[in-house]
Amino acid sequence: MRRAVAADSPRISRSTFCERRHQDKLSTGVRNELRRRAEPLVPGAQRAGYERFVRAVFTGRGGALDRILAGATGIGAGRVRGVLRHHGIDARALPRDLTAEQWATLWNAMPR
Repeated sequence: MRRAVAADSPRISRSTFCERRHQDKLSTGVRNELRRRAEPLVPGAQRAGYERFVRAVFTGRGGALDRILAGATGIGAGRVRGVLRHHGIDARALPRDLTAEQWATLWNAMPR
């Protein structure tokens, strides 16, 4: 049951529940680790197609990468599993589990 709070009662600061210093260290660490690559993994001319591919895979159905890729690309599941196996990518993975390098590898390996 929620207690009613009087309109004139002071608000409780967010810092009461979380340590602000930790958040600052985390965001500083993330900022320090993000660097632009000297050479992109996917050529600029292919960027629009690559982005459509990634969007289709992330929004695709299937429950595992092999089935999601098969549905998103229209390529047979057996062929998709062969590509994944050849490149050492777990067919049971999810799109969120892939590294940037693996995404680029799949983009280049999948027939278009």
